[in-house]
Amino acid sequence: MELPMWANVSTRGPMNCVEFYAMCKFAVATGCVWSVHARAFPSSGVLCIKRFDSVHKCGAIVRTYRNPRTGSELVSTVFVDWMRGQPLVRPTDVVFDLKNDYGLDISYRVAWLGVEKVRGEVYGDHAMSFDQLRWYSEAVMEKNPNSYICLEFDQKSERFVRYFILFRACIDGFNHCRPFLFLDGTFLKGRFKGNLLAVTAKDDNQGLFPVAFAIVDSENSSNWEWFLQNLKDVVGGGRTLTFISDRHVGLLQSMPNIFPSAHHGYCLFHLQMNLRD
Repeated sequence: MELPMWANVSTRGPMNCVEFYAMCKFAVATGCVWSVHARAFPSSGVLCIKRFDSVHKCGAIVRTYRNPRTGSELVSTVFVDWMRGQPLVRPTDVVFDLKNDYGLDISYRVAWLGVEKVRGEVYGDHAMSFDQLRWYSEAVMEKNPNSYICLEFDQKSERFVRYFILFRACIDGFNHCRPFLFLDGTFLKGRFKGNLLAVTAKDDNQGLFPVAFAIVDSENSSNWEWFLQNLKDVVGGGRTLTFISDRHVGLLQSMPNIFPSAHHGYCLFHLQMNLRD
């Protein structure tokens, strides 16, 4: 008898026979009751099925090509532990692993739905996370007083626009760093996309020290001007600052207006990439 690939098998029995006990691999996680109890007699080659519960409650039934019972729920159950340690797992990775490890062919959409379910369970839903920004801001101000937070949202639709945060601990830490700040932005790969703008300093141990960051819809002139204006409200006085950036047009336009006395240098790596392009 060929047992399904999702069976966990144990054997025992007297000398003249071998007993097989198999249960669904996902029995603990899903409560699946699929199981089989069989007895084999090597001398005669007879295999006797003693008990067989053939119904799968985990979404699997038999090994077939593009099994319609292999849904997103099964995908999320199989990969939840993997994604706890690797949150950037892609649906294409899931499709490949299910084919390679279990012999199952699933569509990209089923894999994507399974991945989204796991991310929602482990890391929280994207939409709910944006909805909790006001609660998060209040919690930060309570636990880390005198932090600087600027949350903007559309007054009519009440939809998120942009978010700037600078923790009090980072404000105090920057006072002991060099007056040297690196500015850059990067893409966000979540459900709602957007960009992360960040400013980083350098401490006395030659390490990078995070100062402030913001979530915006895109890296443009308006958002960089807004970012620098918020930054100036906190670190603008006292010391002459030096900024290093990738020469983004928004920084080139707004830097002389917001930080007129600051020095502005350019990252050699970005210059090299631009010249090569």
